[in-house]
Amino acid sequence: MLFIRYPVVAIERSEVVDTVGAGDSFAGGFLAGFMTGADTAACVAAGAYASNYILRRRCCSIDLDQPPDIQLDRRRRLV
Repeated sequence: MLFIRYPVVAIERSEVVDTVGAGDSFAGGFLAGFMTGADTAACVAAGAYASNYILRRRCCSIDLDQPPDIQLDRRRRLV
C-alpha cells in the first residue's frame, strides 16, 4: 500500500479553542477542492486550512465579518 504524506501547518496546543467540527471542516475543505478539480495536494491544503481555522473558534463557528479566505489559482492549487 502506498502512503503519501502532505505537509500541513501545525497549530500550537495553546491555540486550540474547541475541536468540535474540525474533522468535518477538513472533509468540507477537501471536498470543495475536489469538486473544483484541484489536485490532491491542494485538496489536503484546503482541508487543513479549514480545520485549522475551526480549531481556533468556539463551537465550529465562522466570523462573518472576517470569513476565511481560501483561493485556488488557475491550476486549481491553493494560493
